[in-house]
Amino acid sequence: MKLPTFLFLAALTLGASASITAVRDIFEHSCVECHNAEKDKGGLRMDVRASFLKGGDSGSPIDLKTPDKSELLRRVLLAHDDDEFMPPSSKKKERKPLTQEEINRLKNWITKGAKWDEKITLKHRERSATKEDYSKADPNLASIAVYPTSITLETKRDFHRLIILATDKNAVTRNVTSSVKFTIADPSLTRIEGSTLFPIKDGATTVNIAFRGKELTVPVVVKDAAKDRRVSFQQDVIPVFTAAGCNTGACHGSARGQDGFMISLFGYDPKGDYQRVTREFAGRRINLALPEESLLLTKTIGSVPHTGGKLFEKDSAFYSTLLEWIKDGASYDPAEIALPIKIEVEPKEFLLEGSGRKIPLTVKATYSDGTDRDVSTLSNYTSSNDNSISIDASSGISSSKTQGEAFLMARFHTFTEGSMAIVIPDGLKYSQPKLEPLNYIDQHVHNKLHKLRIIPSEIC
Repeated sequence: MKLPTFLFLAALTLGASASITAVRDIFEHSCVECHNAEKDKGGLRMDVRASFLKGGDSGSPIDLKTPDKSELLRRVLLAHDDDEFMPPSSKKKERKPLTQEEINRLKNWITKGAKWDEKITLKHRERSATKEDYSKADPNLASIAVYPTSITLETKRDFHRLIILATDKNAVTRNVTSSVKFTIADPSLTRIEGSTLFPIKDGATTVNIAFRGKELTVPVVVKDAAKDRRVSFQQDVIPVFTAAGCNTGACHGSARGQDGFMISLFGYDPKGDYQRVTREFAGRRINLALPEESLLLTKTIGSVPHTGGKLFEKDSAFYSTLLEWIKDGASYDPAEIALPIKIEVEPKEFLLEGSGRKIPLTVKATYSDGTDRDVSTLSNYTSSNDNSISIDASSGISSSKTQGEAFLMARFHTFTEGSMAIVIPDGLKYSQPKLEPLNYIDQHVHNKLHKLRIIPSEIC
């Protein structure tokens, strides 16, 4: 089977430098349109790191050991009239071949290890699309909002992703994160990659966000930027189990466990889980002498048979977390370890027009010591109505389908919170009626009817 054009392009984005930003434009212009969560041509997704490295029907698009033999590079270097040339053109859409400069960037990126921060999700952008004029106001734009509204970065491994949504005068919401202009007041304190902030040194600063004439400011506080935080069983390992689906009712979290291994549902019994992971099995699931040979790792990356299949890649953040914990001695947490006391899911509600519109959710956990943490990549997501709006279980990116309403739920630790989403048809002919509220409840009802584009019946 042929390797889709967008597959090899995505690989490009991963390796031009130490960051995917070196090839991001190549992937988003030429690959992601056909290789995403909704349309994975050839079984390949190029919008997220784990899926890209996993490959599609034609195998992996890149070869890190011998970059020159990468299938992605082979396809882009073929003659333009070759059936396997990438990116392909069709009667519906003409796609320009990669320039020599783009091919060089792609090759360089692969050669340097195809680095791609798993927190970065790529989105299709037309090559001809022009950048927004941040100084020019949009008369149809009512407001912009940023989530979260403030950020605290604690320890050098902390990070927080920003999501920016624009709402027009008809209450329709769209994700403009990739189109806004970010300006950090003091770049010596924090750096931004894509829309994710990372600490540099202690202090307080702000991030200014500009989009089509509207601006927002996000306060940022950096603490203990030079200090590292030890990997914790309760703070890090159990969340990996939850995010990977290990402790769900359909897997090892069931009442009888799975294949002789049982852990608590969603990690409600951490002490019991620790006992089972480190002490229960005669052959031991943890190998302190050879951490990489631990069953806890070899099963999750698929190097040994696993009923649940391959859960994540060897170079993923999940694998690194488990490996680091084992290398540090696979110890249990001290009694005073900070634990989550609540989570917050944002945006709380949004309205999408038409199908294929995407809005990401962000999840922030607050801990008992007052610290907080972006746990969006460690949460599980579900939708109450996949027919109207679906959501990727691991990335938290929602996608509109047909008219309707859905409750999008995010789960982290033992906490569950949600967001309300409404989808209306694209191009729907509707004019908001003038309704006089008789009380404060009427006002809420009228607002909801407006979002659903429903005109109420006359009074009997």
